[in-house]
Amino acid sequence: MFTKAGCNMDRQSGMRWITPLLTVAVIIIACDRSSVDANNPPKIQSVAADPETIETGETSELTCQASDDDGDLLEYSWSAEEGSFADGDSGNQVIWQAPQIAGSYTIRVIVGDGEDSDDGFVNVVVTAPVNQPPVAAFTIDPATGTVATVFEVDASGSTDTETPASLLEIRWDWENDGSYDTDWSTDRITTHQYDTAGDYTIRLQVRDADDQTGEITGEVTVSEHVEPLDFVQIPAGSFVMGQSGVAEPEHDVTLTHAFQLGLYEVTNEQFRVALQWAYDNGYVTVDEWYVQAFGVELISFSDSEQHILFSDGAFVTTPINTGDYLGEPSEDHPVVEVTWYGAACFCDWMSMLSDPPLTPFYNGDWSVNANHNPYEATGYRLPTEAEWEYATRYNDDRTYPWGEETPDCDLANMRIGTDQCVGFTAPVGSFPAGNSLPGMRDLAGNVYEWVNDWYGEDYYASSPAADPVGPADGTERGLRGGGYSSTWQWQRAANRHSYTPDSPINYLGFRVCQTTD
Repeated sequence: MFTKAGCNMDRQSGMRWITPLLTVAVIIIACDRSSVDANNPPKIQSVAADPETIETGETSELTCQASDDDGDLLEYSWSAEEGSFADGDSGNQVIWQAPQIAGSYTIRVIVGDGEDSDDGFVNVVVTAPVNQPPVAAFTIDPATGTVATVFEVDASGSTDTETPASLLEIRWDWENDGSYDTDWSTDRITTHQYDTAGDYTIRLQVRDADDQTGEITGEVTVSEHVEPLDFVQIPAGSFVMGQSGVAEPEHDVTLTHAFQLGLYEVTNEQFRVALQWAYDNGYVTVDEWYVQAFGVELISFSDSEQHILFSDGAFVTTPINTGDYLGEPSEDHPVVEVTWYGAACFCDWMSMLSDPPLTPFYNGDWSVNANHNPYEATGYRLPTEAEWEYATRYNDDRTYPWGEETPDCDLANMRIGTDQCVGFTAPVGSFPAGNSLPGMRDLAGNVYEWVNDWYGEDYYASSPAADPVGPADGTERGLRGGGYSSTWQWQRAANRHSYTPDSPINYLGFRVCQTTD
């Protein structure tokens, strides 16, 4: 038998008769346990970097694939002479951030199972960054304007990955003709004003510290400048509106708001320049016969006495072709062949062109009611019938703008019998003897003038005593004043006329009004 001592047989038993085979079996079972308990070390299959080449300061994802035949839990430990591990240096997948010095870097990973380990290596190439050109950007304020507009350009949005924005240099080419108009500067904001109307392309060039450049262009539309209109201030007050035998019934009217009324009738040149601005900015469309906006006609080209024409994208004035001014320029003559809608739109354009801009009163809303009350408008508009008559008869209820004297060719451009004083329109202000008391010109003669009101023949019978606006609707708009072909009877301040608002006519123009308190 065997002793508890293990491998040595009991020499005292005398039992030496056991065969050698049994002896070998006992020795294997009892003595060779070290081969069963031996540990298998882990093995690394691969170590990879993604990407293998990066720029200084950038990161690469490192991955180690390893196995262990014993199924032991593996631990990973990464190390590198330079750079850092953004999320820690353990785990089979880590992020390594490159140093700021270019070179080839070897990164080591040790994989252990608690007793044994294996290690692997991966190389990452770190390169110096390639300088990127700056990104140019700028804004233009405003994007459209006139030759009087000072355009502000701002390149503060330009950037560069290597050069601080404050050190970027810029220069400007105002007409994109290849010749830069300013020197290099670090100033981001500057201004420019154009001498002539047109569509311009502005080019910006930006330069970084390594002389790399970036460019960009922007568009600006420049129209001719619309000169501010001349006005005469009229205070609030009361008067007797109407005239016995002319416009009845006479009735007391009080205007509670002060206003200003145009010194002159709007001229061809004033209307042409504003119309060009409106066309350049997409507010109107043009065909062979008409200018339109909001689906209505503004002016017509069909009459030979229209002295604003359209050619190759531009509105131009033509010489006078009839009357005493035959062949002379038409710029200072009152605009004609303009519908009521055209007159209203002109008022809106002048509001938008004001500095600062005013709120357009019409903007396609042609209604007359408490919610669209001209007396409460801040922008330019047509005068009401009451405002027009009050300003014309100011301040003694006179019969004519100049007083009580019977009209003649010294006082107004009109017709005397069968003879016309001029035979067509005259330049505005040509009859100073016929000025109103506040100083307004041509309130009688030259051209009839559109007013804001719908026309109501019997409106005076129910007109409110304060701030009348005319009927709420109708088929014709009111006219005031007298035209160059009208006799003296039609030049009276109280005379009322009307015409359909979509009809242009060669003796009909307008002047502009604005509430001032």
